[in-house]
Amino acid sequence: MVYSHSVQKGSDVAASYADIQILLVEDFEPDAVLLREKLRLRHEVSYTLSRVRSMAEAREWLGGSYADVILLDMNLGDSAGLDTVSSMVDLAEESAVVVLTGSNEREIALRALEYGAQDFLVKDEVNARALQRVLLYAVYRRKAQVRAFKRMLASYRDLADDSAVESQAQPIEKAASPIKNSAPAVFRKARRMYDDLLGEYLECLVVKRSMPEFEVEPLVKLLGKAGAGPRDVLDIHISALEAAVKRERPERAQYLNTDGRLLALKVMGALLSFYRQRAAPGSGQAS
Repeated sequence: MVYSHSVQKGSDVAASYADIQILLVEDFEPDAVLLREKLRLRHEVSYTLSRVRSMAEAREWLGGSYADVILLDMNLGDSAGLDTVSSMVDLAEESAVVVLTGSNEREIALRALEYGAQDFLVKDEVNARALQRVLLYAVYRRKAQVRAFKRMLASYRDLADDSAVESQAQPIEKAASPIKNSAPAVFRKARRMYDDLLGEYLECLVVKRSMPEFEVEPLVKLLGKAGAGPRDVLDIHISALEAAVKRERPERAQYLNTDGRLLALKVMGALLSFYRQRAAPGSGQAS
C-alpha cells in the first residue's frame, strides 16, 4: 500500500528545502500514523510523504520514483536489522536513509551509521521539531556527499582519459574486456582488498593527517594475473569510493575527494611495474 500527503511550505523556509520527497518504509500501522501526524505539526517545509510496508514494496517504489530521504524501520516482515539498512542504502542511491528504531535498539542504530544511514530516530522519543531537523540535515548531508562523489567521478574520468596514463599503459597486456565483465570473481575479490586499503587510507588521512604507506603487492598480483589495466584499477577505485561516500560523513569523505586518487595512482604505478618486470629479459615470464 502506498499513500501520499503534502503540506505547504512556510514563507520563511529556504528554497533549497522546497518540496522534500519522503518515503516511509514502515509495516506497523500505529507507528506510521504517529510519524505522519508529527510531520503535519511542522509547516516550515513542504513535503510529499509516501509509504510502503516492506523491502519488496520499497524496491518496486524506488524503481519508478525518487525520495530525498527514506525513513526506514529496521525490522520489516521481509527483512530485519542491519541487513535492512545495507539493502536500503544500496537501493537508495542518492537518497538519504534515516533509521527508525526502538528505545532498546540504540546500539544497533549507531552501527547502522556505519552501513550508510545518515542518522537514526528513536520512535518513542522523537518530537515534531526533532523529526524535521533530522530529515533536513540528512538530506543536506546526503546531497553534499553526492556532490562530492560526482566531483570525484569527474576527476577520475579525466585521469582515465589522460594521455600520460594511456602512454604508460601501452606495455600492459590488456584483457579482452574490463575484468568486471571478463573476470567478475577477480573484480569482487580485488574490490574487497581495495576496500580495506581505502578504509586504512582514509583513517590515516583523518586521524594522523599523514600519507600512509601500503602493501599493495597482493592486490597488484591478483590484478596482474587477470591482465588488468589502469582502467580496471579506476573501475575498482570508483566502485569502492561509491560505497565509501555513502558510508562516510561529508567531513571525512572530503579527504577522499582531495587525496583519494593518490591511492589509485599508487596501485596503477605498481601494476605497471609488475608488467614491466614480467616482460623484462631473463624474468622467465616474457612473451
